[in-house]
Amino acid sequence: MNVIQSEKPKIVSLILECLESVPGAESISSSMLNEDLELLGPGSPLDSIGLVTLIVDVEQRVADECNANVTLASESAMSRRQSPFRTVGTFADYVSELVNDTNPNA
Repeated sequence: MNVIQSEKPKIVSLILECLESVPGAESISSSMLNEDLELLGPGSPLDSIGLVTLIVDVEQRVADECNANVTLASESAMSRRQSPFRTVGTFADYVSELVNDTNPNA
């Protein structure tokens, strides 16, 4: 995994900002808004529509703010041993990896 760790805090913030407008996110308390917040599975406050909305919103924000067109819900993501959508932190690692692969000189 080629993740530049200095980018991760920026991506985590971007994901958390996107979460604020996702259906179902109103049940997330401010103390839960961190890298450990589950996005997938029984501990997640999001339903499947909420997760899809988050993924689309993050793709758009990454395009706008990082000047990188990435496809987050791809065959590559779905075929991984562990889903990159488990938590905000794992999602941020995955987004950072794709942004770095798309724009390695950024």
